[in-house]
Amino acid sequence: MLFSLLQAALRHEPTRRTLLSSGDYKHFHRQLSQALAEGLAAEA
Repeated sequence: MLFSLLQAALRHEPTRRTLLSSGDYKHFHRQLSQALAEGLAAEA
Protein backbone atom coordinates (compact mmCIF):
# COMPACT_ATOMS: atom_id res chain seq x y z
CA MET A 1 0.00 0.00 0.00
CA LEU A 2 2.81 2.41 0.83
CA PHE A 3 4.42 1.70 -2.51
CA SER A 4 1.12 2.44 -4.31
CA LEU A 5 0.79 5.70 -2.43
CA LEU A 6 4.32 6.65 -3.40
CA GLN A 7 3.61 5.87 -7.05
CA ALA A 8 0.46 8.01 -6.93
CA ALA A 9 2.42 10.89 -5.40
CA LEU A 10 4.92 10.71 -8.25
CA ARG A 11 2.08 11.15 -10.77
CA HIS A 12 1.20 14.49 -9.14
CA GLU A 13 3.62 16.90 -10.82
CA PRO A 14 4.29 19.39 -7.98
CA THR A 15 4.78 16.54 -5.52
CA ARG A 16 7.01 14.70 -7.96
CA ARG A 17 9.29 17.71 -8.42
CA THR A 18 9.59 18.16 -4.66
CA LEU A 19 10.29 14.50 -3.97
CA LEU A 20 12.75 13.98 -6.79
CA SER A 21 14.74 17.07 -5.85
CA SER A 22 15.40 15.51 -2.47
CA GLY A 23 18.28 13.09 -1.99
CA ASP A 24 16.31 11.69 0.94
CA TYR A 25 13.63 10.46 -1.45
CA LYS A 26 16.15 8.50 -3.53
CA HIS A 27 17.53 6.87 -0.39
CA PHE A 28 14.02 6.08 0.89
CA HIS A 29 12.93 4.64 -2.46
CA ARG A 30 16.01 2.39 -2.61
CA GLN A 31 15.37 1.13 0.93
CA LEU A 32 11.67 0.56 0.24
CA SER A 33 12.36 -1.33 -2.98
CA GLN A 34 14.97 -3.49 -1.27
CA ALA A 35 12.64 -4.28 1.63
CA LEU A 36 9.84 -5.23 -0.77
CA ALA A 37 12.16 -7.48 -2.77
CA GLU A 38 13.42 -9.20 0.38
CA GLY A 39 9.87 -9.67 1.64
CA LEU A 40 8.75 -11.20 -1.63
CA ALA A 41 11.80 -13.47 -1.75
CA ALA A 42 11.09 -14.70 1.80
CA GLU A 43 7.51 -15.61 0.86
CA ALA A 44 8.50 -17.48 -2.30
